[in-house]
Amino acid sequence: MPEPVALFWSGGKDAALAYHALLHDSSYRVDALITTLSACGKWVPMHGIHREVIAAQAESLGVRWISIPLPDRPSNAAYEAALERAFASHLPDTLTTIAAGDVFLSDVRDYRAGLIEACGYEALFPLWGCDVSTWSRRWADAAGTAYVNSVDPGQLAPAFIGRRYNTALVESLPETVDPAGEQGAFHTVVTDLDAFSATLHITLGPHDASGPTTYAPARLAPYT
Repeated sequence: MPEPVALFWSGGKDAALAYHALLHDSSYRVDALITTLSACGKWVPMHGIHREVIAAQAESLGVRWISIPLPDRPSNAAYEAALERAFASHLPDTLTTIAAGDVFLSDVRDYRAGLIEACGYEALFPLWGCDVSTWSRRWADAAGTAYVNSVDPGQLAPAFIGRRYNTALVESLPETVDPAGEQGAFHTVVTDLDAFSATLHITLGPHDASGPTTYAPARLAPYT
């Protein structure tokens, strides 16, 4: 029997590719998606993705979604406490593994693994150590569609917002920016994946540069 897993889910390409990897690994079954949200409970911090988009992604995957509102500007302790409470409240005793889509930043991976293990779960990183060529092949295999909707303007120009994440975009990135955006140069919003039951239609709003990132708020497109 596949082992049930909960997956950290930001709504972007890393989370989607981690889901794809787990979907095609007979040892695991993704039973829940976990998303941390801003204090108002509406937005994915740093990513600028509205909760309605995350809810639609989870519905398209047919997977239960767990949202965790965070305090405003939370300390590490407050962040960790919020996750521990949510895990205890929403994850069944039969689920003992939590996965994340980290690729190569060992300090981030170690912090996340420590947090997960401190809460009594095993940490799983299905994309860990994936090189650029493998990453590109996996993204193609996943039939993924994603768009840049958030950048760190200190690393990448806001002109990249709205561009589709594909080979052409990767080849146009500055040499200082890794193709996965693992160091926070950019974030994406996923609108399609091989496992989605339907393509999502979204809108990207006007750029907001009021915080450390510049982002175009991602929301579901109005029905017509």
